[in-house]
Amino acid sequence: CAGKEYFLLHQRRREPYFGFWGIGSGPVPYGVSIAQAAHDELLKQTGLAATFEHRGVLRVIDTDPAGEVREDRLFSLMHAQVDGCPPPSEWPGGVSVWMTEQEALRQTPLFQATRQTIDMYHQHTAFAETTCEYSDEQY
Repeated sequence: CAGKEYFLLHQRRREPYFGFWGIGSGPVPYGVSIAQAAHDELLKQTGLAATFEHRGVLRVIDTDPAGEVREDRLFSLMHAQVDGCPPPSEWPGGVSVWMTEQEALRQTPLFQATRQTIDMYHQHTAFAETTCEYSDEQY
């Protein structure tokens, strides 16, 4: 693991989007800072603690094939330094796995915004938005 950059990916094991892989994420409870929410989610899903740094915001609008909005979400891109090579971690909503960029982008099915999220991280992009279309079977 030394000298390599890893991303935390989650595979969902609940609906919607059952089986999809994407960059680790979680809710931000009312009144809680984004950095604290990221810390709490990492701890809950992997057992690891870390201090987070904000890198950007990605707005993702998921639609059906007819263009009807299914979800409209904001994702805060956070960076943390984690030592070692943590093993995969199971949690009630899925599994969390640390992967290189190449490993991450080979996962299927993969959330459409995953590539853009990784690009934003590398390019230090402060804000972006995208629309992703998912069929009824995928959703």
